Amino acid sequence: MNTDSLQSIAEMAITLLGVSGLVTVFLSRGDLHLIDKLRFIGIVSSGVIVAIFAFLPSWVAGSAPITPEVWQACSIGAIVFQLLTTPIVFVIAGREAVTLVREVVPLPLNVLIQLMIPATLVLHLMNAVSWPIEPNQVTYEVCLFLALLFGTLMFVSIVLFRPKTGT
Repeated sequence: MNTDSLQSIAEMAITLLGVSGLVTVFLSRGDLHLIDKLRFIGIVSSGVIVAIFAFLPSWVAGSAPITPEVWQACSIGAIVFQLLTTPIVFVIAGREAVTLVREVVPLPLNVLIQLMIPATLVLHLMNAVSWPIEPNQVTYEVCLFLALLFGTLMFVSIVLFRPKTGT
């Protein structure tokens, strides 16, 4: 199987991490607002997850061909990792930051951002349980793209929707 697309996804995730870090720091002028911390944590976590899981199939398969079982194992790993890390992000950020996001970010964008996590989880579950299709690279890549889209939407929300000063 061709893993060039997975390497491209990893490169996009790493680029998103670097650019968003610079933009977040410059927009905050060195004083990160609570809402910026939450959104930046979301970008970093999605970028790191995408970068790691883009290389995971190659690491699991080694020099052997990548089989459906490899895609299945990688999706299972992604599910476990996502279920462990998603609550941690919210614990780090706190309830106040989540409330601020709802106040600052328009509802349609906020809903779209929040839909990315369960959509990724459902697609990984489909790959992990081999239903309704056999585990494959395309489904796995779509999962990674959705996680990358989550980070991108968080980046858009940082750039376009700034909190009012003094809060």
